[in-house]
Amino acid sequence: MRRSGLRGISVIVSALVVTAMLLSVFSVLMVAQTRLHQAEIEAMKREAEKAMESPFQIYWLNATHVRLFNNRTSVAVTLSYWITSGPGLTVTALGPPDYTVAPGTYKDVKAGDVPRVAGRTYKVVTERGNVFVVGDAPSELYSVFRLVSHQKLVRPGFSSGVNGPLTRILLGTGPEFGGGVVNLSCVQAFPAPASCSGWSVSFSPSSSMTVTSGGAAYVDVSVDIPVGTPVGSYFIRLRADTGGFVKDFLMHVLVGDFEVELRPDFVKLGRGCAAAAEVVVVPNNYDGSVSFKITYYDPPNEAVYFAFSPDPLDLKTGHTTAGLMIYVNYALTPATITAFLEASDGLGPAKGIKFEIYAFDRLPVDQC
Repeated sequence: MRRSGLRGISVIVSALVVTAMLLSVFSVLMVAQTRLHQAEIEAMKREAEKAMESPFQIYWLNATHVRLFNNRTSVAVTLSYWITSGPGLTVTALGPPDYTVAPGTYKDVKAGDVPRVAGRTYKVVTERGNVFVVGDAPSELYSVFRLVSHQKLVRPGFSSGVNGPLTRILLGTGPEFGGGVVNLSCVQAFPAPASCSGWSVSFSPSSSMTVTSGGAAYVDVSVDIPVGTPVGSYFIRLRADTGGFVKDFLMHVLVGDFEVELRPDFVKLGRGCAAAAEVVVVPNNYDGSVSFKITYYDPPNEAVYFAFSPDPLDLKTGHTTAGLMIYVNYALTPATITAFLEASDGLGPAKGIKFEIYAFDRLPVDQC
């Protein structure tokens, strides 16, 4: 019995040892997995920050100095190395604080290898590992001023108060403009009958904007295009004036229109039945997207149902016809119903057509 008791204790001790070893291995694995996960997170973070550096620019100001242009990133950029090649290869160590530029700012510093020599290639390496070519200064002054969109399709009767702005102007800051007052104006709208005053061209929130250093401002361009404006292409010349430099923008306004038809315009169906019709959009210099709805029908009755497909109808696809399914509940008293179909696109006043539905007692009752 004593020997049996010793054997039992030995088994228990062995089990405890094995359990301790397994726990030790599990603990090591968990630590390794946690460290691996943290390493993956850090690697993803580094890659994300590296990608955020991509809008950074560096270019020559003269033969000895460069501009570190970091107005369009949200991370600080530090240059670690300056590389000159052709002929030979020269690597110069850089670093903070002189070669660090904060987000949304720029800094002028002495180049890592001076003077600039024609035929040589100059590059810099950031501390995150990105490589940028040191190039020439941008050729277009005030490139930080731009139209958000250069072309818009509208219809006669378009009004920014109802349909939204025609376009937006972005007023940014950068190497060529550090901030200040920018005055906006409409210079010309053409051809006739378009004009700055006739189309009520205006700017919101103001035609005189103060842009803070390192910041940016958006200005909405609003217009009211008269209902009688002929279909065609028009242009509006807009101007941004800082008092020291003038930049013009050319906005293309494409005036188009459409008509809407229902085929047939008189729908006859039995109570408890459905009938199909076609909504045809006839474009004129127009490729917008048209939505449909029934705005009213007389006499009002919840026993009549309407469904459009597709809705909206995108004319860019080449399709100009949408289906209209009409269903009349059997509970409806036989009657002639007058309905009004509205077609709208947000680019001008809605179009509408009136049509009639005749609901009758179907015979036999089990057939439509």
